Amino acid sequence: MDQRALEDEARIRALVATYAQAVARRDAATWGATWADDGQWNVLGQAPQGRAAVVALWEGLMTRFPVIVHRATDGLVCVEGDTATGAWSITEQGKTSEGDGILLLGHYDDAYVRTAEGWRFQRRTLSVFYQGPPDLSGPLAGA
Repeated sequence: MDQRALEDEARIRALVATYAQAVARRDAATWGATWADDGQWNVLGQAPQGRAAVVALWEGLMTRFPVIVHRATDGLVCVEGDTATGAWSITEQGKTSEGDGILLLGHYDDAYVRTAEGWRFQRRTLSVFYQGPPDLSGPLAGA
């Protein structure tokens, strides 16, 4: 891998970290800035396209969770010029507005694009393996 590809990979990893930190901080402006203008977020049966639509869905979802922490781990990134792909294991832990603890375990498949502002999400697709009580007592997805 050449030096530019290594630098691009580091920037993409920083993009994913910025996304995760913005979730925990409930920072819609920073979270929204991680998306390309025409980005698409495939999440929980919805697929808004365009930064404004993606942010609107995120803001609506976040109203249900006064506390949430998003972790992305085991990231694989493949850079090909001005585009790239990635795959990340994710864990979200939080508390619902009703006071219940929640755990989400899943996987993001990503497409990234280099823009004038830097690397941005072109598409993120979430596959959920588990969503339920933190003690894993709920059903596994697809089980």
